[in-house]
Amino acid sequence: MNNTGGNQTFDTTSNNSSSLPFEELPAGLAMAFAQDTNALVRFTNLSNQQQDEIIRRAKNVKSRDEMRRLVSSLYESDLMG
Repeated sequence: MNNTGGNQTFDTTSNNSSSLPFEELPAGLAMAFAQDTNALVRFTNLSNQQQDEIIRRAKNVKSRDEMRRLVSSLYESDLMG
């Protein structure tokens, strides 16, 4: 994660994509990543398609526990490809 003048971004260039501003993530997902930076690292190592799927799922989360389960899913080997 880079801090550039108050705008936090995470670098996904390892997947041939540009950096996505942290504030463009759903708020709950951004908060979960702030609490679990290892999950953020795993997220940035996903393909763009996998990242988009996590973001799509995060937009439908209705509770903190559900968000925790979603973030925990980043540690599942099948998601990591």
